[in-house]
Parts: sequence; structure tokens; C-alpha cells
Amino acid sequence: VLSITKGETVETVYYFGSDIKNEKGEVIAALDTDDTTGEGLETITLNPEENSLIRYSVGSYSHLSKEYTESFGSVGAQVTLYRGNEIIEVYELSDDASGNAWTVFELENGTLTKIDTTKTVGAINEIE
Repeated sequence: VLSITKGETVETVYYFGSDIKNEKGEVIAALDTDDTTGEGLETITLNPEENSLIRYSVGSYSHLSKEYTESFGSVGAQVTLYRGNEIIEVYELSDDASGNAWTVFELENGTLTKIDTTKTVGAINEIE
């Protein structure tokens, strides 16, 4: 889940084929590859604008089910952030993480901030 906040406006990318465009129609964020098996890679392309806050979170569809009792941390989630071909940061979800949503990082005006918090939500669209 990727959200971009600019002023009072918040836009979100939840699924493959969705994107966020600026006023000129240029794509500033897009989910390029979406793995629905829980075992593959997903990629998001960002072209951030000035004065915007980008928040990247991971949600586990499997863990939205009340019957699912396995720890969210057991999924072994990892996020690798690139600039071109250069790895900027690698984030790994803690093995003992609880909840079903992991807020990984924020990017605001070129400043990258690690958030690394988890929480429980009732639906994927409740992830911020």
C-alpha cells in the first residue's frame, strides 16, 4: 500500500494497475508488479514531487482473516528500496511482529525516514 499526501489530498495505490498521477497527468507512483501468491516480488515506481509525503506500508491479505493465527512476522516480509540500480535501504519485518499492517518508511521532500511499526486493521483500505 502506497499513499501520497500533498496538502489536504491523500491518494493511495492498493493493487496492480493502479497509479497516482499529478495535475499534469504524469504518473508519480505506480504498482508495477503485484504478487498475489505471497511468495514473489512486487515493485512500485516512484517519481515524487516536492512538498509531498510518501508512506509505504505492507498489508497481509491472509492476516485480515480472524481465523488466521500465525504471527504476521512469520511471513518474512522484506522491502528493498532502490534509486535506479542502487540499493538505498533494506527493511525486514521482525519475526515477532504482530498485527496485519506494517508501515515501513516515509519519504518527504527527499528525506527518508524509517517507520517500522505494525498495527491491526480490519480491511486493506484502512492501512495508511
